[in-house]
Amino acid sequence: MLQIKSLSKIPKALKKSTVTIGAFDSLHSGHKKLIMQTIKQAKKIKGQSVLFTFAQHPDKTLKKDSDIKLISHNSERLKILKNLGVDIFLNLDFSQISGMSAETFVRKVLLEKLKMKWIIAGRDFVFGKKAKGNMAFLKKMGAAEGFKVKTMDTVKVNGVKVSDTAIREYLRRGDIKMADKMLGRQYEIYGKVAHGRHIGFKLGFPTANIKMTGRQGPALGVWAVRVKVGNLMYTGAANVGTAPTIKNESHPLIEIFILDFNKKIYGRKIAVVFLEKIRDEKKFKNTAQLITRVKKDIEIIKRRYCEK
Repeated sequence: MLQIKSLSKIPKALKKSTVTIGAFDSLHSGHKKLIMQTIKQAKKIKGQSVLFTFAQHPDKTLKKDSDIKLISHNSERLKILKNLGVDIFLNLDFSQISGMSAETFVRKVLLEKLKMKWIIAGRDFVFGKKAKGNMAFLKKMGAAEGFKVKTMDTVKVNGVKVSDTAIREYLRRGDIKMADKMLGRQYEIYGKVAHGRHIGFKLGFPTANIKMTGRQGPALGVWAVRVKVGNLMYTGAANVGTAPTIKNESHPLIEIFILDFNKKIYGRKIAVVFLEKIRDEKKFKNTAQLITRVKKDIEIIKRRYCEK
């Protein structure tokens, strides 16, 4: 798979393509259906499949007061798209196209640069300056310019439309089961293990810490998790939050105590799979109360996830 971060870097040798466009933040089950149809159609016309998306969510540019956070890191999206078989991952800074009218975008980018023959998107897809482009607009242009348009139906889970917005809400609530169903996979976070204050080590629970800046994490609290370190998977207890009893961090982070593990992994990337929220984050009166509760949390996790 070829990753491209600038319109100027699109290969001039590209002859024809099938394109799908969107924020594609979480790459959920609805996105996957859309992407697989794009790949299938590209193969039919003996062209290349192009997933056109953005490094930051468009709302960051369009809505100046937006505090929207990404569900998936770019490295996570890369891994998923490679496994699906996408040919070109066009991952732009949204500012490169944000000022274009819908017609200019179609003519100058999709047709001139990507040599688009097919475009596949959902019914609510909009684009161009002031969001004046939509599926009806594309079909009208397609009839005049010689490209085809396919509209994909909405995917639902338990009667609820699958969307990044819905997934964010389920994560905030701590409803990991619904988030997983919508994603079509287990929710996980990749991150580099950062140095902390080593307070956990002093308390008897050394943790691997992952910063959450700019990321949409799960609900604050204590979670049962699986942790992938290299090719091995471990069970762990993770606190998502600010550690109010002893740290009171300015921004939430993930602190993972990995069971039966004593290696130093600072600077290494790990994957954390969220299984179940055990309890809310709480400020205890003192460290003794905190330690007692953490021991209980670990026993609960061991009983539910290690004794099967």
